[in-house]
Amino acid sequence: MFQTSILNFRNLDLSAANTVALANILKEGDEALTSISFSYNHSLGDEGAIALANNLPESITEIGLVDCGIGELGGAALLNWVKKSPKLRMVCFEQNKFSTQLKMAYRKIGTERPHFLVVV
Repeated sequence: MFQTSILNFRNLDLSAANTVALANILKEGDEALTSISFSYNHSLGDEGAIALANNLPESITEIGLVDCGIGELGGAALLNWVKKSPKLRMVCFEQNKFSTQLKMAYRKIGTERPHFLVVV
């Protein structure tokens, strides 16, 4: 039987500090966690993105971080996490402050992995 766990933290006005605290909890890991969204938390920023990249479990298959105020530092940390996440099938990171070069790096992963959706 396939089991899935979804956490939705969308549009909760979470700060970077809130996200860091949640990331530390996620680090303890629930290997059943497959989908997570922090989208529309405009103050999450680079600090929150880096904390997530360092703490998300390998079980994640999809993640949403739309319009979270993430810049190059957070985007690069997430890119490294994406590259190491064997089960990941979808990332939605649009409306952040990524350079064209960083967006292209994400899209490249999308072309290299079959059945992998990248929205940046």
